[in-house]
This record gives sequence, structure tokens and C-alpha cells, in this order.
Amino acid sequence: TKGSAYLDEGMWDKAIEELGKAIEIKPDSFSANFQIALAYKEKGQLELALRHCKKSLELFPGFSDGHIRMGDILYERGNKDRAREEYEIAVAAAPNSADAYNAIGTYYFREALYSQAVREFRRAYELDPSNEQIKANLDMSLHRAKSITGAVAESASKVRHGIRRPFVQWKEPKKKKKK
Repeated sequence: TKGSAYLDEGMWDKAIEELGKAIEIKPDSFSANFQIALAYKEKGQLELALRHCKKSLELFPGFSDGHIRMGDILYERGNKDRAREEYEIAVAAAPNSADAYNAIGTYYFREALYSQAVREFRRAYELDPSNEQIKANLDMSLHRAKSITGAVAESASKVRHGIRRPFVQWKEPKKKKKK
């Protein structure tokens, strides 16, 4: 359809116009509702994106990509717990979808839960080892997880050895001698 073509080209307003016409003709079009949700999300019109994404999921509840996009919209609106639930539904709906694992991995990464992010990105990478974005996400998560693990280990070591001072010592500035 024209709406799909405009969406692929990043022409959000034209996509919304054409997809809106398609929805007027066929309100129960899963595809048109999902695609218009994507266009509204790209424009930052999250309420409209949410409404159409919900409609598409009412029409096709097992659509993993729909749950991923719903999670993205909810996350952008600040509803992080509901976003995580949508990503979990996406994984349950499509356990062989690298995109679903990548989405929940991204959620964990954004929340600085790096070991969980590593777990999810590893699963995504196992499913799609040629996906460069997933590989980059996994690498970054591994790096962050190791950095935190190293800092925690260093801190624990200092506590075990009775070192209770901060990592950086503050020193009183030297007073200038009067002549």
C-alpha cells in the first residue's frame, strides 16, 4: 500500500494520511493499525501510537513485533514496568525471535541491569549471529557488566582487608607560609 511505502521511506505524515484512509475503510485492519502506530511513534505522538498499537494487538494478540513496539512506546512514556511486561510477552509469543530477545536486552541495558542484558543479548545473538546491532549490544553489555563486576570485586577486597577509606583520599591543602 501507499501507506506502507511512505512508512518505509520515513515520510511519517504521508504514511499517517494513507494509513488513516485504510483504517477508515477497514477499521479492523491489523496491519494498518500497527503501521500507523509506528508512524505516530516516530513523530513522537505517543498517545496515538499507543492507541493504534493496542488496537493491532487486540486484532492479533500473538504478534511479537506488536508487543515489542508497545514496550517501546510504554518505555518512552515512562511506564518501564509495563514496557518490560510487553517485552516478556514478545519473547513468550516468539521464543525463536532474535528481535524479541534484543528488545528485552535493550530494556535491561537501559536500566543498567547489565548481567540480565548480557543474558538476553546472548540469546538474540545465538538466534541471529549475523546481526551486527545485536553483536554490538552484546559487546557493550559485556563491557559494562565486567566494569561493574571489577569495581565491586575491588571494593569487596578492600573491605575484606580492612581498608575503609575511600578510593580517593582528600588532602587538606597546604597552607602558604607567611614571610
